[in-house]
Amino acid sequence: MLSFPDPNGTTLHLLQGDITKMETDAIVNAANSSLLGGGGVDGAIHRAGGPRILDACRIIGGCKTGQAVITTGGDLPAPYVIHTVGPVWRGGGNKEAELLADCYYNSLALAVDKGLTTIAFPNISTGIYSFPKPAACKIAIQAVRMFLEYIEGIKNVYFVCFDAENYTLYERFLHPTLLAETIIREIETAFDGVPAPEITWGQADLLDDYIDHGPAWEKAKQTAWRGRWQDIPAETLRPASALSFLKPEGIRYYFPACMVLALRAQPDCGSDLTESTLFHAEITESLKDYFLARFEPFSPAQKKAVLHFLDFFAFVYDHPNAQRAIDKYWADSIANC
Repeated sequence: MLSFPDPNGTTLHLLQGDITKMETDAIVNAANSSLLGGGGVDGAIHRAGGPRILDACRIIGGCKTGQAVITTGGDLPAPYVIHTVGPVWRGGGNKEAELLADCYYNSLALAVDKGLTTIAFPNISTGIYSFPKPAACKIAIQAVRMFLEYIEGIKNVYFVCFDAENYTLYERFLHPTLLAETIIREIETAFDGVPAPEITWGQADLLDDYIDHGPAWEKAKQTAWRGRWQDIPAETLRPASALSFLKPEGIRYYFPACMVLALRAQPDCGSDLTESTLFHAEITESLKDYFLARFEPFSPAQKKAVLHFLDFFAFVYDHPNAQRAIDKYWADSIANC
C-alpha cells in the first residue's frame, strides 16, 4: 500500500485488493440505480455483506446517478456502506464527468454527516459502465482533493483498485515523481550517445545575423558546451535558442536535456523551460513542415520517449500543448514507426 499525505491533513492511500475486506468506517459501493445488487463490486459487496444490506436498500427504494445513500455494512468489516450510482459512459457528452465527480462529493458528504473519518472507494463506473479508466482516475482524485480542501472530518481515504491497470493509473497521478524518474531513464537510454551538433547553441542565436555578429559567432563556438547532453549544466539551458533555431540534428542533442530538466522540475509547470519544451513538441497545421523537419531525425525509440514525456504532462497536469502534440502528431508517429 502506498500513502500520500495531503496538505489538509488527510492521508490518501492506494492499494490493489478486495474492497469488501477493508476495515474502514465505510466502503463505497458502485451501485446501480435500483440498489438491489448487480455484478462487479456491487455484487461482491452484497454477497459479502449479507441480506441486511439488501433489506436496507429496499427500504430506501433507489438512487439517482451521481447521488449517494448510506446503509449498514451488514457482515462486512466496515460498519457502513455508502452506495453511489456512477454514470454509464456514452461518449462524454452527457455530463458523465460531472456525475462521476458528484459520486465522490456526495459519498464524502454522507461520511462527514455520519461522523465517519475513514472511507474506501472502488474505481466507480470503470467496469461494465465503461467509463475510460484514465479519465475516471483523474476525476476521482481531483474530486476527493477538492472536497477535502473545503470540508474537514475525513482523516483517511483509500482508493482500492481491483485491477492492475487502475492501480498503475492512480499511482501515476498520486506519485508523478516516480513516473517522471522512469521516463527520465527511458530518455537517457533512447538518446544515449547522441553527439553534439556542428552548430553550437550560442551560434544558433546568431544564425540570421552572422555578418553583423561574426566575432560573437566564433566566441559562441569556443565557449560552447561540447560534452554529453546528459551533463549540460541546467543553468545554461535556454529553451528559445535550444528549440526554436537549431538545425534538425541539433535538436536531438538539446531536446532530451530539456525534457529531463522539465521532468525534474515538473511541479513548476509554469516555467519557461517546461512551456517551451512542450510547445516545441506540439504540431499545428501552420508549423507542420517546420515541426516534421526538426523531429524527423529522431529514431523510433526516441520518438516513443518524447510521446511518454508528453503523455506525462497531459495526464498529470492537463497540459493543453502536451495533449495537442499527442493528438496531432506523436501517437500516429509512433504507430507508423
